[in-house]
Amino acid sequence: MNEDLFSGIKMVLEKISKAIEKGSCDDMRSYLADNQTATRNAIPYVRIDKINTNLSDIFSTDEGDVRLFKRNSWVGVLIVDRGSKCIFTYCTIQTLKRIPKNKSRKKPHYAQTLLNTLNREEVDPSQLTLEGFNLSSPEPDFTPSEYEADFISIMEESLTKYKGYRYWVVTYETQGLTLRHLNAVLMDPNFNIVEEWPLMQLLAPNFGDLTADLKTETKSENSVHSLVSIKPGLKGKMASEPEKQTEIFPKSTEESKEA
Repeated sequence: MNEDLFSGIKMVLEKISKAIEKGSCDDMRSYLADNQTATRNAIPYVRIDKINTNLSDIFSTDEGDVRLFKRNSWVGVLIVDRGSKCIFTYCTIQTLKRIPKNKSRKKPHYAQTLLNTLNREEVDPSQLTLEGFNLSSPEPDFTPSEYEADFISIMEESLTKYKGYRYWVVTYETQGLTLRHLNAVLMDPNFNIVEEWPLMQLLAPNFGDLTADLKTETKSENSVHSLVSIKPGLKGKMASEPEKQTEIFPKSTEESKEA
């Protein structure tokens, strides 16, 4: 792993990871609980909409630019991080594998376009000879001008404004309502992997937060005990008047409001 490169985009990747986790797990649990339908054909589309909404909510214009782009009737989302000069999208592992296999497209897939414009200088190390030449140079599915025109349709800006940018894909996989896989992938124009980083560790629980929650619960429990007191003067079973029981009374109403 290129540690310097990773540290430069770690914060963005963490936010994207959390948006995917929430959208594919917690948000879907809530959706299924609220929608008791006989069939669940909408689930893949609902999951995408939930993740897209989370991305829109998490990123601000100062930290990242959320872009919506339309492909026929489908609307996608990408994140532009101007600080690191990187553009991010996400998809399932299965979707990413299918994209380069489809040779019947009349228009590039958006990932093809971004790879063949922003990542055209990237080279998979396994494709190099000792002299540094690329071993495999398959015929491109589309021309450079077609890719550039499609880039403009996606970004609504000229490619020259994104000189020096790199394109990353965050891939994920779920099993039921559990996230099983999450990686950041940098590829060359032919979908060969140049860099791949695991991201699941970015979702590990923060034990500092758990400790803070525990302290809050303990404090709250102590506060509940402080709301009651034994009224002096009353006697219980161990007193000289065995008939009377110890009585517990709440403190003043004003104290309970403040608590």
